[in-house]
Amino acid sequence: MKDKMIHIRVSDEEHQRIHAYAKQRKKKVSVIGRSSFLNDISGGAKIADELAGIRKELAQIGNNINQIAHKLNAGENADISRLPEIINSLRNNVNAKLKRVR
Repeated sequence: MKDKMIHIRVSDEEHQRIHAYAKQRKKKVSVIGRSSFLNDISGGAKIADELAGIRKELAQIGNNINQIAHKLNAGENADISRLPEIINSLRNNVNAKLKRVR
């Protein structure tokens, strides 16, 4: 049962932005506020930061693979001797980040 209230003070601009956001999403301001507070308490911002880091690392992996493929397609030699080591290191890094958000 939701019978407790929390009151916050906001500026006119914040008030307008909050109500516009709720209207755009077709939700009540109370629903938006509650989900925002609870998401923040449960570490939602931290999870988003960790996922952004994982996305960046995956992009780097893709970039490295594209560079290797470009060299090989151009008939050049590409030194891939350290590739298993680099992939393993990146895998460990991504797994460590995933553990923090679980």
